[in-house]
Amino acid sequence: MRHAPGIVIASFCATVVWSSAAHAQRLVGWGFSGSSNTDRSQPALKAAAGWYHSLAVLDDGRVAAWGSGGDKQVNVPVGLGAAVSVAGGHQHTVALLADGSVQCFGRNTSGQCNVPADLGPCTAVAAGDAFSAAITTAGAVRCWGDNASGQCNVPADLADVVGLDCGLFFTIAVLKDGSVRCWGNNSSGQCNVPEGMGPAVQVSGGAKHSVAVLADGSVRCWGSSSAGALNVPADLGPVEQVAAGNSFTMALLADGRVRGWGWNAFGQVSQAGALTGVMSIAVGDSHGVAVHHDGRVSAWGNNTFAQAQVPIGAGAVKQIGVTYTSHTALLRDDGTFSIRGYCNDGLCSVPVDLGPVAQFALGSTHVAALEIDGSVRAWGATWNGITTVPSDLPPAVQVAARGSHTLALCTDGSVRAWGENDRGQCIVPTDLGPVQSIAAGIDSSFAIVADGSLRAWGGSPAGEAIVPIDLGPVQQVTAEADHAHAIRMDGTVRSWGTGAPAQPADLGSVVQIACGKDHVVALRANGTVRVWGTTGYDTNTLPAGLGRVVQIAAGGAEVVVLQAGCAQDISGDGLVNGSDLARLLTAWSATGTGLAADLNGDGMVDGIDLGAMLEAWGACEG
Repeated sequence: MRHAPGIVIASFCATVVWSSAAHAQRLVGWGFSGSSNTDRSQPALKAAAGWYHSLAVLDDGRVAAWGSGGDKQVNVPVGLGAAVSVAGGHQHTVALLADGSVQCFGRNTSGQCNVPADLGPCTAVAAGDAFSAAITTAGAVRCWGDNASGQCNVPADLADVVGLDCGLFFTIAVLKDGSVRCWGNNSSGQCNVPEGMGPAVQVSGGAKHSVAVLADGSVRCWGSSSAGALNVPADLGPVEQVAAGNSFTMALLADGRVRGWGWNAFGQVSQAGALTGVMSIAVGDSHGVAVHHDGRVSAWGNNTFAQAQVPIGAGAVKQIGVTYTSHTALLRDDGTFSIRGYCNDGLCSVPVDLGPVAQFALGSTHVAALEIDGSVRAWGATWNGITTVPSDLPPAVQVAARGSHTLALCTDGSVRAWGENDRGQCIVPTDLGPVQSIAAGIDSSFAIVADGSLRAWGGSPAGEAIVPIDLGPVQQVTAEADHAHAIRMDGTVRSWGTGAPAQPADLGSVVQIACGKDHVVALRANGTVRVWGTTGYDTNTLPAGLGRVVQIAAGGAEVVVLQAGCAQDISGDGLVNGSDLARLLTAWSATGTGLAADLNGDGMVDGIDLGAMLEAWGACEG
């Protein structure tokens, strides 16, 4: 809604929620994916924000998105193409691509994602509550979506538009001559442009107020004065960009500092004062996003949906996970851990002093992390002691969680358990003996002992903790509230419990298994995935061409998989094609380290890299 200057930054079955060409990996999710995890490892160029989600355009044209995702507004479509700017509405996202075309994703209840077929090339985009807008190459404005307040009724005489933004229910534009026009909801005077106001160079619309940067670097505000949103500081100094939120205003100064005023319930105003070296800002309802000159992204303020928690880490993904309540977590090979989703119960509040992580486990409302030194850390909900790690816990080699209890496998082969114990899931059998690995269901606990046999305790009347007597040695086990599944040594799968979905007869050899409330996911030896059971959220409808999967995870009603790619897939779309060739040619003769187009790693983009790409043409497909 409130975006960067110049361009005024102002399907769902499968979606790439994370990709890294440098590590040839993609994270793909489908089903009820109310959360998303986007790794922003590359430098960013521009910031944007929706009401409760955050966006950044990376220097290679990819879009990073994080925060509230219940309507898929942070699920960047596969093969989106290189973007030059993005805009966030309340529950949708608009992207302007390098070829001037516009794409939208997210909620579409009012047609806000129905880009007009005759739109033509554009130069800027913006987004409001449930409507979208764009400036065409001819300097005209087009709007689509909700028009209940007249926010899409573009004035007939409007022309030569050079800047555009959308407030919650209104649209504001700056013209080539510096004049400002506004239309839509005017309940607080947000469309009453002050008479005699000097020429403007950029504008921004908030919930019920408007802001403009004038040619002399000063700022004018009008509309609702709630919480002091219109009170421009007398000592503000020259300003390059403004962004208007819900009863607060943010300004990017010429020296790279950020100042804010107005509503500050989440620190969105006060915390901005610590930023330096900023080149682009954006704000949502109650949070802010900034891109620094060195490509770093900062976010602050309201973090209810992890919109202020910038995805970090440049390492390859080592482990993925999904909570029962649809939070997505990543562990990278450099030991950094991140989690995204609806941040209730402190799930997203990763301890600032968390050391490098070796492995993690996700409960319904908590996280357990095993640090590389063998210590265990836990955070999230605190009831029944689920995050209270025993003070006498020996060094561990594995942690497990699914419901509201945690298991730890210690270096001496013993198992410890803590948290909810209503089914006896924390009463570890005294005759367990040395253990190889552990797993946890909602109300049950499992251990694979030294001879490969499976032991279980706790469990519901559904029988998920009653191990079949003829099961034999197993490699892995997974469980939910009323069903459990194990991979036997020959790669076949055995299921039990009254809620176990019927297994496909042609499943074949399986190397990893995971389950959600009513569905089961299997990774087969050939890198393909099978899903069975039902959730009502299309979990059984796999993304087209899904292959090269190396890891799987299941949430309550969703599936997330880690997909291997290849270095030649520079764009990260899973294919070696014209998109990758175009990026390689754009980077031709570039030198340095970490260049995505430097396929052989010799520090230069040249004919050797071109040959490698042509040799692998199409090899990443399927």
